[in-house]
Amino acid sequence: MNLLRSSSLNQLTYIKGDPILKNLERDPRYAAFLKDAPPTGPISSIFDYTTFFVMLRIFHCWDPSRASLFQTGWFVESLMTQTLIIHVIRTNKIPFLQSRASWALTATTVSIMAVGVLLPYSPLASALGFTHLPRLYWPILMLTLLSYMGLTQITKVWLLRRHWI
Repeated sequence: MNLLRSSSLNQLTYIKGDPILKNLERDPRYAAFLKDAPPTGPISSIFDYTTFFVMLRIFHCWDPSRASLFQTGWFVESLMTQTLIIHVIRTNKIPFLQSRASWALTATTVSIMAVGVLLPYSPLASALGFTHLPRLYWPILMLTLLSYMGLTQITKVWLLRRHWI
């Protein structure tokens, strides 16, 4: 998963046009941000817990025989959220609507997400301990992704208005 996510992060150097937070560590506001800003990491944790809940309660992964289903669902959700969030943090605007990423970043994002969707159905699935995901998983994942990106966007706008980033 880290290899796939790193592939999309490498594309950040090809971002076109938008003012993004480059050389953040040199900005004196960065220290203030780290000192005073509420951490944005808990946003990710909220959706980690949501995924745990869905996999354990809705898909009954408490049963050890369904551990591969839990692992597969967790992998796909983690890969998707880590890949998509790059589009939210790369710009001060609303991603996809007010600001489009470079062709390279967009292509990498689509490719990584396609791998995440297809891997549980590929010949490699059993070697990785993956299994097919139930149909209900996909609309729940879509809701999770939209909610995660939306809450992160709201938090980013709040931090921008306070001039913390």
